[in-house]
Amino acid sequence: MARITLRWSILSLTVASLVLAVYWLVSITSNAGDFSLRFERRGGRPLVQVVAKRGEVVLCDNPFNAEVIQAVDKSILIGPKVKRDIGWRLPGFTFRYIRFESGFLVWALHLSQLLLLVGTAVVAGFCLRRLKMGPRLNAATSGISS
Repeated sequence: MARITLRWSILSLTVASLVLAVYWLVSITSNAGDFSLRFERRGGRPLVQVVAKRGEVVLCDNPFNAEVIQAVDKSILIGPKVKRDIGWRLPGFTFRYIRFESGFLVWALHLSQLLLLVGTAVVAGFCLRRLKMGPRLNAATSGISS
């Protein structure tokens, strides 16, 4: 059962990697692959919005809040004062969370599509290695010496 699961995992992750590679190429060369999804709570308030364009995927509360984040970065914000400002930057990954004293909240998570592509390819490679090493691993852990 584990071998068939590994085989299906390898197949699906390889297909996902190829699809992500093609989508990344389309995304950086044209705007034909740009899309936006919006998930809402029952009251109509947005829970999360997903925007994909120019080689990155952005999860945020509102895509127009990028201007608010830039205003906070440049210290040109005139409105409410910033109560909490948290942010991380790594290659291919950016997270920003800003809460204002008025209770207004802005957050955004930027992921490079290449990061998703590399992640699926690495997991597919790991599954392939497990599939090839399976008989040797079972013999090594069974306590039977050959």
